[in-house]
Amino acid sequence: MSFDNMQNSVYLGAKMRIGIFFLFLFFLFLSFSDIYYLYIGVISTLFLFVALSSIRQTNTLNFNVLFYTMGMLYAIGPLLSALSGNLSRSVVDNHIGLILYVIIAMLSFLIGYHATNKPKFHKKKHLSVNPNSFSLLLILDVLMFIYVASKLYIISRIGLYAFIENGRGMTKMEIGESFGFLNIFDTVVYLVEVMSLEFYLLTRKTKNHNRVHYLLLFISSVVFSVGFSLLQVDRSQLLLSLLPLVFILNYHDLLSLRTIALSGVALFVLFVVWKQLIAGLIMGTIHSLNDLQAETPDELVAWFHVGCDVTDGLENGNIDYLYGYSYLMALESFFNPLWQHYEALSTWYVRVFRPDMFEHGGGKGFSCVVEAVLNFGFLGPTIVFGFLGSMIKRIESHISTSILYRCFYALLISLIYKFFRSEMYSVAKLSFWTWAVPLFFIWWTSKKRRRMNYVHK
Repeated sequence: MSFDNMQNSVYLGAKMRIGIFFLFLFFLFLSFSDIYYLYIGVISTLFLFVALSSIRQTNTLNFNVLFYTMGMLYAIGPLLSALSGNLSRSVVDNHIGLILYVIIAMLSFLIGYHATNKPKFHKKKHLSVNPNSFSLLLILDVLMFIYVASKLYIISRIGLYAFIENGRGMTKMEIGESFGFLNIFDTVVYLVEVMSLEFYLLTRKTKNHNRVHYLLLFISSVVFSVGFSLLQVDRSQLLLSLLPLVFILNYHDLLSLRTIALSGVALFVLFVVWKQLIAGLIMGTIHSLNDLQAETPDELVAWFHVGCDVTDGLENGNIDYLYGYSYLMALESFFNPLWQHYEALSTWYVRVFRPDMFEHGGGKGFSCVVEAVLNFGFLGPTIVFGFLGSMIKRIESHISTSILYRCFYALLISLIYKFFRSEMYSVAKLSFWTWAVPLFFIWWTSKKRRRMNYVHK
């Protein structure tokens, strides 16, 4: 980061500290009318300050900042929903421990991260890739083709209207078990986005003849990924597409932290009315801004409903602890991604607690926080998220010296929301097979080609 950008980040940090202080005073004033506002103020102040301290350490956007911010939103989501009358206050009061579990998970991540020493990076293990590598361009082109072809095939099979109306969950059902494997290609486009942008930025000021190819590949991947997310009115796909790009641009000093902060606030406001707005524009049901209604995004509350059912089931003895079984299955997915006979926790939950929804093919997200409790009880969030913090620290220590580590780290940033609304099986399977494996293959082919060129010389 340049000196000017470092100075700007210091000024931004000072302004943000003042803003956080006044935010706390605002919620403190509101707490005289409702104690929930005090809870929201304390949680927000705590983790916004922690996120701010993470920015000061690197002067760049990083996994920690977004993790604490996202965790804060998921922690206060049920409280906001209760204040707006969309969620029963008695339910929140009886399950306030779930919000404490989220706070414990974030604090455990913080401890695990800072307790891990930076590993030494040996030059002989440096994962470098040549921007002129033909195999790199070929792999990215092939991945882009597979992504577009799989999407077009799904649309041709179920129809464009059904593709728009059903969303991702129902679309997976519509294409059937025979072609369900096509959904695994949903996320390869984000790898193409990140790598094409990274290599374009590295070659844009050079005479490298591949820089135009990287630029065109980047533009086309963004157009397709954002376009399909708009068609399916899917906020999660938009996050998967945008967050890694924001990190890469900030890392190369092309996007300031101030711009990111302001854009983040605007994006959150947009997400509050996202489904109403986009669906209304596509279906023609929104004619003016007066037709929109602000509400707590359901993703910030859905995990709480899941947690209520699971913790009640554990207390009543209706369900048993898993004692690490779901994490064992997540590891198995590394070796057997397509033919694994494992019922994901999100599917198990709907089958057990929402049988009507299960019969109609509906789905519901889960939560890595709830999964940790389901496996190890009250110690679960501490164990799982402490380990996660340690792993992120190890990956982060290599991003300045390795392009592949940097790209993988950027992609992991886009998965932060999944730690609060999905399960580890889904996170591990997605990040390993659609990102880690292709990145390793790109490095291996590039390394093999360098050896062949050396022998030829």
